[in-house]
Amino acid sequence: ENACQPQIFIGSADCMPRNFFRRVETLVPIEDGNLRERISAEILALPLLDNTKARFLQPDGSYKLPPAKRIGPSRRSQMEFVALAMGSKLKGAPKAKSAYPEMKLKPKPRGIPKN
Repeated sequence: ENACQPQIFIGSADCMPRNFFRRVETLVPIEDGNLRERISAEILALPLLDNTKARFLQPDGSYKLPPAKRIGPSRRSQMEFVALAMGSKLKGAPKAKSAYPEMKLKPKPRGIPKN
């Protein structure tokens, strides 16, 4: 939260102490406020809404299922991430238009093979 001035960094999802000793891991701050808000609202918020497969990390390192109370429709963050990546909406997902403009990638430069 950084004293009510949130910071978001992107980088390897494998930032663990054992990896810092064997290779170089980098994190990059997201400076653009609109992009920072979009990442927070569209990506980081999804796991917090999961009421189907979520687990709570305990102080001893084990995981525990949340209480059985389920309010609202069933939500699975992994399925919502898949739908988001494929550009589709899930059943029961909010149908509100994104508040953010669609981002399009520029074509690859010549000479770089397509995968």
